[in-house]
Amino acid sequence: MSKDGLMPPYEVLAENEEHALFEAGKVAMIMQGSWMLAELCNNEYVIENADIAVLPKDAETGRRPSIYNGLGWAAAENTEYPEEAWALIEYMGSEEAQQNNQTLVLLFQRMKEQWITGQEHIQHLTFKRIWI
Repeated sequence: MSKDGLMPPYEVLAENEEHALFEAGKVAMIMQGSWMLAELCNNEYVIENADIAVLPKDAETGRRPSIYNGLGWAAAENTEYPEEAWALIEYMGSEEAQQNNQTLVLLFQRMKEQWITGQEHIQHLTFKRIWI
């Protein structure tokens, strides 16, 4: 693909972050999450030339696959604080922590419209249908 000019050479991909290549018009598409919208919405090239699309739904399950927003917890094998790390992991998997997380999710759902309204540079009709 690189030889055919369909993607930048490996060296370019290895030395640059994907969003920087996208913002410079060097790649046509990237997969990002909502956390990147502030960055992307402040880039003139993106404002002028880009939009948001959603991942397609799986034909069999009807679900949208995603590799982002995992909420798993892990600790380095060589941590200096294995007991503390395990205590945090154990708590984050507890019912209490999950209830707290659910409360935050409900709060975020109430904030969606304000957040989307603040992204005026994006033609986000599709985005609105997903999030609201």
